[in-house]
Amino acid sequence: MKNVILTKSPSAGGAVRQLFRKIRPDWQTRVFATTDDYSHGPLPTHGASCDFFLERQAFWKSLESYNMDAVYQFDLSDEYTALVKEIQIAEHAKIWFTNTVQEVFYVVVLLHLLRLGGIETSDVLIRDLSGSQVRWGLGSVRAEELEAMYKSSEAVPIDTKLFSDAWNAISHGTGEAISRFIGELDASTPMAKALSAYLLRFPEFNSGLGSIERALLGSGTTEMKKSAFTVGTAMTLGGSESDVIGDWILFSRLVELSNVTVDPWFEIEGDPHHMRSCSAQITESGKEARVRYSVQVLGL
Repeated sequence: MKNVILTKSPSAGGAVRQLFRKIRPDWQTRVFATTDDYSHGPLPTHGASCDFFLERQAFWKSLESYNMDAVYQFDLSDEYTALVKEIQIAEHAKIWFTNTVQEVFYVVVLLHLLRLGGIETSDVLIRDLSGSQVRWGLGSVRAEELEAMYKSSEAVPIDTKLFSDAWNAISHGTGEAISRFIGELDASTPMAKALSAYLLRFPEFNSGLGSIERALLGSGTTEMKKSAFTVGTAMTLGGSESDVIGDWILFSRLVELSNVTVDPWFEIEGDPHHMRSCSAQITESGKEARVRYSVQVLGL
């Protein structure tokens, strides 16, 4: 049997492969995981899928100056083309996800792209693996844990209207559009939980300060420390478990906050193109911002 599993996280993809080698070695199982994080940057709404990926590639390349050690060399269009080819010849195609921002965005965008390309999705199933045992998304789950989650979950048909409406909301790019959409959902669903966490990135829905900036302010130190320490603290402690912000995004924002002309929140020493080659500390203005926005201090 030819089986295709689609998931957001490359690390989750490895765990899925291990699982199927164990429980269904007789199946020919292909696992695809994306290298993109659709929850950052613009989501192009015009043109074909190739135009979509060209714009996504341009967005990630625009951030290269903040991390010269992690240049995005992959071809997003080739990644998608290979995925579509496997879906078209598979007997079963399923999308695995949890209630994290990144994984819900992945499902929403992928289904939009498949529809855009005229790919039949009525036979594609989704498997919701959200649960109390999942923290930080499917990529953090070990293969042995994944087996129990797999056995206690069920693959179900896609609610095409739900995901189409979700695309219309998130591609709009405003907190207002997403907030209206969340209001139409059952608050207990993975979609509602993920998008509620995503909404916290918008200052107007998070007491005047977005979750990314809030995490960085909270993890800033009063003495110069490696910026990787600030970023790492912000990653692990500074945000919702349903919104796992990557180090590249956090570091780029840290540098931006230090380059503000008037009253920057951070001071940086060293090479701002390499996270591990520069240090950062919070400024007096940053400390004042902590008080103003009631930021929980997480750094040392």
